[in-house]
Amino acid sequence: LLLFGAYMVFVTNIQTYMQKLIVNGEAIAEIVRKALPPFYYFGLVCADHKAWAFAALAAVSIIPFLLACLLLSKSFFTITADKKTAAKKKYVEKELKTSSVRSALLKKEFGRFFSLPIYVLNSATGCIMHIIISVMIIIKGKELIASFAGMGEIDVAKYLPVIISLVMGLCSSMVNLSSASTSLEGIRINLIRSMPINSDDFFFAKYASNYIVGLPTLIIGSLAICITLGVRASVTALVIVTLLLFFAVTVFVNLISNICLPRFTWNSEA
Repeated sequence: LLLFGAYMVFVTNIQTYMQKLIVNGEAIAEIVRKALPPFYYFGLVCADHKAWAFAALAAVSIIPFLLACLLLSKSFFTITADKKTAAKKKYVEKELKTSSVRSALLKKEFGRFFSLPIYVLNSATGCIMHIIISVMIIIKGKELIASFAGMGEIDVAKYLPVIISLVMGLCSSMVNLSSASTSLEGIRINLIRSMPINSDDFFFAKYASNYIVGLPTLIIGSLAICITLGVRASVTALVIVTLLLFFAVTVFVNLISNICLPRFTWNSEA
């Protein structure tokens, strides 16, 4: 997410950067020459086809490579031929703990989710949005309401519960683990089907993992926004209940969508 944000900042300001580069080209080139000579030589080769710059670039690229090969060759056979083994861990007898089928399946879902960065990025964006929006409202919320109030005769405070519900509900719809969780079983789906696992337990884990991941940021973010904007306690409670119910329906739609349109024959989880 940080890399994506940095990329977006760079792309949106690329025209400004290009203008600065053109205006300060010589000064930047001098800084690069002093700090990063290989990049400077590379630029000279590309721009002016300087033979000496190519020779210098080859030298700073090839010489370290040859030195690395020489150093590695000294220790490579020693390392690969080493027959030392790690000390065996002493067995300590412990009580075997068991868990229910649902908790075991739920643990499996969380293990899969937190071990796949692309899964987190695609399916938990709403959690990040909950945090960003709530922090933004805490810092700038009252100023934002004041600016809206000065635009016309509409009483913005009257519609705050609806606006909060719409914004946070939209973010929670981006928490969609269950929309891919069934397909992520891949060819292992037949192994799970061969086990003595009830289908209700299997789909409960898919549903519950999605709901649990999005629940904390949804509740905390909504509470923070309502308290910051001075929404009454009774109305705040109604907003939270509405959002929880909406999120429950959203997760169910995600799950049903993947059950109706599964894809098990994939080559990569991404």
